[in-house]
Amino acid sequence: MCAAYCEARKDYERALQYIYAYLSWVKETDAETQHWISLFLHWAQRNTYVYKLLSGDTSVTQVYVDYVNASSNESEKELIAKLMNIMIVANQHGIKVDDILQRFKTEIDSFMHQSFSTDMYTQQVVPEQLARMEYELAYYYLNQGMYSDGFS
Repeated sequence: MCAAYCEARKDYERALQYIYAYLSWVKETDAETQHWISLFLHWAQRNTYVYKLLSGDTSVTQVYVDYVNASSNESEKELIAKLMNIMIVANQHGIKVDDILQRFKTEIDSFMHQSFSTDMYTQQVVPEQLARMEYELAYYYLNQGMYSDGFS
């Protein structure tokens, strides 16, 4: 929660400090704890890439894209958030991501033309994330001079 607060304030360096401290306090070693530690380590790794990218460290771009690609079968809801992160970073730091957009073209096109399930999370969060990703895509295309893509 502290890392998320720092992210909202765009204090990515401090958010990274919280990510690095995620699990240092856990002492239990039972199977259930190890399961949750594994999940949190996975999330911490993803968040580390995101915060580094958002802070301007573009050296992890390819690593993050490979991570997104490897996890693209997990959940379309999660993929929207991951691709949105890429677009935010591209727009904030002027990175060209045409090859990344091409790599995920099929998935992006499918987001734009589908309805999602009816659970409360999906109804509330996914449309907002999708709208934000579409905004970031439009912003990117317009800044690249790709006006027909940006307006569509």
